[in-house]
Amino acid sequence: MANTLDPIVIRGSLPTQAMVPGVGKSPWPRRNAARAIREQWCALGLASGHAKKEYERFHVVYRYCPPGRSWSSNVGKLMPTKDKPYCPRDRDNARAAAKPAIDGLSDAGVIKDDTHKNVLSDNVEFLPIGTTGAGFLEIVIIPEVSS
Repeated sequence: MANTLDPIVIRGSLPTQAMVPGVGKSPWPRRNAARAIREQWCALGLASGHAKKEYERFHVVYRYCPPGRSWSSNVGKLMPTKDKPYCPRDRDNARAAAKPAIDGLSDAGVIKDDTHKNVLSDNVEFLPIGTTGAGFLEIVIIPEVSS
């Protein structure tokens, strides 16, 4: 019988527009954005207090909160397009955009890796638009241990 441990909730910034699938002819903006996201989430994983635990079997929930309307109309207008936050609208693109974040958590040692043997479920939740702020991506990891 398998039991779940307390969820690990880690919140970071949304991926950038460079992670939008199929945009642009050069792969370099997407690769550079993926590397930056991976490094950010590795640092977040190390700071979470769960580094080097390497949970092998776990459930993942991706929670996306889009930028607030006031942020988009003020700060968002001043940013270059490639640096603006990307909040996907469908589940497949949401999982793909969060892949570098999961790789960063794996680099930090929070999870072992994200193979199909280890990830028991991966759900996506879309939170309502906030009134302020640049939005966020929250990854909830629910480790499972066998008794």
